[in-house]
Amino acid sequence: MLPVVSSTTCYSSPIAAPIRDINVVRMLLVLGISFFCISTVPLAVIAQEEASSSEEAIKSQIERLRLTIKYGTDSEVVDILPLLIEQRITEFSADLQEIVNNSNNSKLLEAAIRFFRELQIFSIEARVLELLKEHDDHNEKLILELLSYLKASPELSPPLRMQMPIVGQSDRVVVARSALDVLAVHGTVVEGAYLTEIITDSDKPDDVRGGAILAVGEIGYSAAQESLSAILDDISEPIYLRRYAATSLGKLQQPSSVAQLKAYLNDPNATLRAQVIEALGNYSMSKINAILNEALRDSHWQVRSKALEALEGRQLEDSLYKAVQYKAEYDPDFRVRREAIAFLADNGRESSFHFLRQLLERPNITIAQRAQVVELLVSKDYAASRSQLLALLHKHISYRRSTLLLALAQALGSLDAPQAAELYRTLLESNSREVLLYALQGIGRNNLRELESHVAKLQEENGDREIQRRAALVRNRWLSSE
Repeated sequence: MLPVVSSTTCYSSPIAAPIRDINVVRMLLVLGISFFCISTVPLAVIAQEEASSSEEAIKSQIERLRLTIKYGTDSEVVDILPLLIEQRITEFSADLQEIVNNSNNSKLLEAAIRFFRELQIFSIEARVLELLKEHDDHNEKLILELLSYLKASPELSPPLRMQMPIVGQSDRVVVARSALDVLAVHGTVVEGAYLTEIITDSDKPDDVRGGAILAVGEIGYSAAQESLSAILDDISEPIYLRRYAATSLGKLQQPSSVAQLKAYLNDPNATLRAQVIEALGNYSMSKINAILNEALRDSHWQVRSKALEALEGRQLEDSLYKAVQYKAEYDPDFRVRREAIAFLADNGRESSFHFLRQLLERPNITIAQRAQVVELLVSKDYAASRSQLLALLHKHISYRRSTLLLALAQALGSLDAPQAAELYRTLLESNSREVLLYALQGIGRNNLRELESHVAKLQEENGDREIQRRAALVRNRWLSSE
């Protein structure tokens, strides 16, 4: 017997457009695609005697799709593919591979390649490389889709440049740059010398040179260090190419580059200083900590933020650790404060969580800071923080327009925190419509079936139709999983 479905409206996801055709719903059931049916009226049950005929109808519809892909017009198949991608339907991939192998229609090829890329089916790399050679760069949309597929592919056989004649040769900058991006992901030192030629060729467009600059860093071609250093020092080069050069020098991690990179920490261009800090963060040597500590005092927020990112995973001296705590509480820019708070939570020290619990009680911190701290304590330190978090919610639950409560509910609504059922139960005591909606979102997300009676009460007694709808959605998800 088919599962219970609603007699009214179904959704393939909480935010998707409604599916009102019951035949489509039945097909999704057979294909194993999850969806939710909601209604404020009693649920309709598909009768046992209808099951056999319904299943036959579904099989017929599936066969019709397969026949359309196999024998339909190119435009019909192009129209079907977005639906297959949206619903994550992969069972027709063999038929679509036949299309990729044999079709000459560029629009159909483009749509089919996108299907394989979006659904992460990496079985056509050889054919994609053939298509690159066949189409050269005359069809930009198809070429870009082919390159996007190769970039997303988990593995490609080197050397790539011999298989991708389009690399660096196209007179279309976007195509050449996309090809270089593929080399940055899958290339090896075999391609390094060729990439260095592009870097030093002043006749190449700057965007193409930029792709090559980043690629040599990604593949670890240390022989490019001299060319990268020259670009960083050349003030006539575009600033973004100099930033790229700093990035790749950092990824090469040559000790001789540290002094050159450090010299740019006083550069008047803040974005260059920030990129240099990111580059220096790749070095494991202990003396880098002192450089990062100094960068935390930079006048530009982006430099301070990059310094915090670069500190991740490093052993911190007490003075540096206290500097991060100061940034979490007092930095003048909210983005740096947010980065510092996240750093402390990821640090995992008990002293870090102790500081965050104290920070939660500080009267001077903003609502955004407080909401972030609550989110991190719930997800990373709930057992030790439970009583404090409950006390905070109870303090604000009676206020209909508590900005803090709304911010906390929004954070909890998008959090994976099945251990925090007490917090969600407390949120359901609120008189705020927005808080209740976020609470229901979190309860459904975390499958908190122990709160089913509370959710049922909202569905039956709350006068807000949207709250009733959300409560019904949560309950139907539980019902469909039985």
